Amino acid sequence: MSETLEVADAQAQKVLFEGLPKTTRELELDRMRFVFLPPGAVDVKWAVERPFIDVNLNAVQHNWAWNSDKRREEIVPADSIGFVPAGGEFDIGVENVLPGFLVEFCPRFWADFIEREFTMDAAQMDFMKYQPDAVAASFGRAGISMMLNSRQLGEEPDRLVMESLAIALIARTCRLIQAGPRDSADLGYKSGFARTRLQRVKDYIEAHLEEPLGLIELADVGGMSISHFNRSFKQAVGVSPLRYVFARRVERAKDLLSKTDTPISHIALMCGFAGQSHLTKVFKQHGGVTPAAFRRASLNQ
Repeated sequence: MSETLEVADAQAQKVLFEGLPKTTRELELDRMRFVFLPPGAVDVKWAVERPFIDVNLNAVQHNWAWNSDKRREEIVPADSIGFVPAGGEFDIGVENVLPGFLVEFCPRFWADFIEREFTMDAAQMDFMKYQPDAVAASFGRAGISMMLNSRQLGEEPDRLVMESLAIALIARTCRLIQAGPRDSADLGYKSGFARTRLQRVKDYIEAHLEEPLGLIELADVGGMSISHFNRSFKQAVGVSPLRYVFARRVERAKDLLSKTDTPISHIALMCGFAGQSHLTKVFKQHGGVTPAAFRRASLNQ
């Protein structure tokens, strides 16, 4: 059963959102919440109930404190990542000139994931002040772009993409805290993907293409940890689970475009895309033409 984020104390939430710019955009999934933070002043102090990762793109002065009454002044490097665990008090004041990207996690999901995937004691993961990390910054920019573009188009961001970004940010955070990456042998994983298990995942994808598939969900179907699933799937199929799902959705769309007169906007939803514009973007990336052009060409054959 999916675990929902716990409801935060109403007063704490009120204090938090009074201290943030007014045009934040949020996306909440079962185990995590994404927050787009626009440029502007942030001045807030609150008891942290859910661990979160903060992708910072701004090289500006931050005034912050963790479990302390006194703020410290520091120029935080641009393109950096910070981690704030649950159970303490975070105090921050900053005037951002660029947007920010936060990912907040259900505490139980966070603890289970960290202990399973990285063999770390999640309770021991302390506050990590902002560390430069260009890769994490690229994930943050991708998340910001997804949230803003989807809002402009009136669509929800793709769940599979957003979960993949969140898991990638968790990996970057853990590796920074560990002061170095760990290879698969350290994690005790075996490579490879049993044929029956792989087919079960493929069958599940085909049966649920119209639904908002998630990486965590697919790993559960495969009976694997997320990082092991990601790696093993790519070894077995040649592409990541994300690219495979999009390719299958495009193939189903092609079949419907060539064999039916269903409106393209309806086909988009039938194939698991957020809307017609999302279908058009992915379709063109995979085939070089728009769905409408593909339909016209198929009718002339």
